[in-house]
Amino acid sequence: MEKLEEEERLVRLEDFLIYCWFQKVSGLIPFYWARDPTNPQRLINTTQMGFLRLGILSVAYFFFNGFGFLITSYLGVPSNQNPPIFSISLYFNLRGLSLYLKRDQIVRFICALDRESAKNLSEQEELQLREVYEAYKKRYLIVSIYSHASLVFFCCLPLGFYFLTNEGPDDYITLDQQLLAGWLPFNMRQNHHLYMVCWTYDMLCTVCGISFFISFDMLFYVMQRQLIMHFDTLTRQISAIDARDSLVLGEEDFGFYAKIYRLASRHQHLNDLCGMYNEIFKAALLVGNFVCATSICLHLYLITETTDLFKIFQFLFPTLALLGFTFDLCLRGTQLEEASGRLQTALYNQNWYMGSRKYRKLMILWLQFAQCTQKLDAYGLIQVNIVHFTDLLQLAYRLFTFLKSQ
Repeated sequence: MEKLEEEERLVRLEDFLIYCWFQKVSGLIPFYWARDPTNPQRLINTTQMGFLRLGILSVAYFFFNGFGFLITSYLGVPSNQNPPIFSISLYFNLRGLSLYLKRDQIVRFICALDRESAKNLSEQEELQLREVYEAYKKRYLIVSIYSHASLVFFCCLPLGFYFLTNEGPDDYITLDQQLLAGWLPFNMRQNHHLYMVCWTYDMLCTVCGISFFISFDMLFYVMQRQLIMHFDTLTRQISAIDARDSLVLGEEDFGFYAKIYRLASRHQHLNDLCGMYNEIFKAALLVGNFVCATSICLHLYLITETTDLFKIFQFLFPTLALLGFTFDLCLRGTQLEEASGRLQTALYNQNWYMGSRKYRKLMILWLQFAQCTQKLDAYGLIQVNIVHFTDLLQLAYRLFTFLKSQ
């Protein structure tokens, strides 16, 4: 009975891998996490159907819009494209493409984190896993509320604007009355009888893009928080070592150094996990962040060029989301670097100078190894931290001033 109650109180890794309500209802979920029936200790992605549904919507959206660009460029047909909407759609779908291309590595990394998870309450208390989970739930609640509110407002505003301003079947359907705009065959965008069909298609594509974005953010955050949790636990264990114990000779000497070797080996393992983490996201960080700067620029330009309150509010939510999530992403890179830096500080602040000669030699080697803090970077071209966030804002502002000067 006590064992059953303990299992119910355990926090498992799948408790962190939860999706928003609109993703569950629509079925547009990239990963379906569950325990392997043949090996309950292992997490697996049970089906690829989520990626299939998301992929169909994504390919359809970019195929039709790509065809529309060709028609506009070579046949001189007026464009029905909305550049800010297209840029943020490209940004969201790039996130989804990175998840699909790295899906096998993501599953392997999640399995590696699951193997590191504490299997009983005492180990979870040492990791302070409950505190990490409570912080995650608060963030999940904020992200869920904001994403649902933004989705409803963004999708319903053009619909309401259409029904309020439409003057009949011969009236032109403007960009403001369309959700995503873009090209569709048979001039469907200007057919009032097919307006709800086009709106439903646009709404599904919008849910697809936001699902990609939210899923990417969730995986990025969960992986980062798990790594920081393990780094902080290792830091506390290193701080608890008393170097004077190394002066004890005899049978206890072997036990002391066995503990040191185990901690050093764990440090190496965590660094390897950080390398895997960086490998998963570096391509998306390199391409996506610059697309994000362009999208922020276009949204700000659109907001400043119009006096229509409906249009301003429609694009204000995506702009704030881009700014907020980009800042959060860059903050995660800084936090990971600081967590690995705290481990180096813990090594240095030890009373290592009071230990044996063997212990001091070992600490010197470990300190040299710990000097290389873990950083999120993209092929060495950028480092993802708060400084990079200011660089992105400066890039967006330069693009914005360039557009305003034309």
